Amino acid sequence: YFDGKNFSGTMINVLILTMSISLIPFSIVIYFAPSYMGLFFGTEWQPAAFSMIVMLCGALIGFNSNPIDKASVIVGAHRYMISWQVMRLIADAVPAGCAIAGWLGYESYLVMSVAGRSLLYVFDTVMGFVFASRVEPKATK
Repeated sequence: YFDGKNFSGTMINVLILTMSISLIPFSIVIYFAPSYMGLFFGTEWQPAAFSMIVMLCGALIGFNSNPIDKASVIVGAHRYMISWQVMRLIADAVPAGCAIAGWLGYESYLVMSVAGRSLLYVFDTVMGFVFASRVEPKATK
């Protein structure tokens, strides 16, 4: 970026690599979690299978977006970084507020919370590619 080159190709390569590493293992665990939760963790964990699946879906998205989420820092998109944190606060606070108010049960809260965060990670990944595609040479000295 500082040499006046875009780095979206690097981001795509990293995303392809992380997806190729993660999709099969995450998919297997997500698929088999309901059947084998009690076997691996004990029968008292069987009711947590739904929670585990929802959290693993969010973790899959986070696993793939995290290695490429620094584009806004690299290009110095300060307003975007602050806006994203505000959106993240809202995505966490709204489901929590709804649950505290009694409008959401546990499973609905969990799905809403993980879905909100996951959508933000997807949005951040898209914005990262936008930032990485820009070519704005900077003077380093």
